[in-house]
Amino acid sequence: MRGSTVLWPGLASALANIFLGMTVVATRYIVVDTDPLTLAFLRNLIALLTLLPLLLITPRIRIDRADMLPIAILGAALFGIFPFTFTTALYFTLASRGALVFALVPILTLALAALRGVEPFTPLKLLGALLALSGVLVTVGQRALFPEDAEGSLLGELFMLITVLVGASYNVFSRPYLMRYPARLLIVYFMAAGVIFLAPFAAVNMAMAGLPTFNALGWLLVLFIGTFGGSIGYFLFLWALQKGTPARAAAFVALNPVTATVLAAGLLHENLSLWFLVGLGCVVIGILLANQVPRRQQNRTQH
Repeated sequence: MRGSTVLWPGLASALANIFLGMTVVATRYIVVDTDPLTLAFLRNLIALLTLLPLLLITPRIRIDRADMLPIAILGAALFGIFPFTFTTALYFTLASRGALVFALVPILTLALAALRGVEPFTPLKLLGALLALSGVLVTVGQRALFPEDAEGSLLGELFMLITVLVGASYNVFSRPYLMRYPARLLIVYFMAAGVIFLAPFAAVNMAMAGLPTFNALGWLLVLFIGTFGGSIGYFLFLWALQKGTPARAAAFVALNPVTATVLAAGLLHENLSLWFLVGLGCVVIGILLANQVPRRQQNRTQH
């Protein structure tokens, strides 16, 4: 029974990050047929529509008036700013490279959690953080040393760094509200705030550029991005965040760049240089090291 309290949140976070890795590739494939803002809005709108039935099975719980503004800000950040910067990043850079930078989320989450006193920052975690950061720097620095081997634009990685900052901040600052309210209730409010935030910008954008015209495969990918990459993926991660700690929930983000890299190479035919593979290895090992829980702490958690 005690093991299940760790197993199920871990499994939920793992599935969420596999879905996100698949979403990275799907977004990269389809964003060239539209624009980042429209795609981000469609993703959230589909996700919100599929999440609304959760309100029917959620007990009537009133959110305190003092919590409404922070929840709205967190929702606008994660489901407004986050999808826009995420989609924009993949408009300018490759799926594999974008996913690698995105893998810094657990490292920054760990740093913010340590600063707020939520989790201790041990020498092993520091080593893991430095190793993961060096992996990203190796890959991004490839542009300066070997520009002929680096595809995409540095602007994409910069947008992904903004996405990382938003995601890590949400992981840490949303925790107090996850302790007060059910995840299935909060996810709807968070998502609604994001849709409301993006709606006026998307409306102006579509009024000027017109509605997107995807083919059948394109609309299927949009549907996938909105469901598995949106409502299902976000709910699984939010539930894992509620049942565990911020860094532990984010530990499985290592599955995101691995999934995205394999799919990007196989489906998008992206070139994976030796420097990229070295950076990927550093990031994955760094994330695993940074999220190692000492045996004494594990025993205290289980008891």
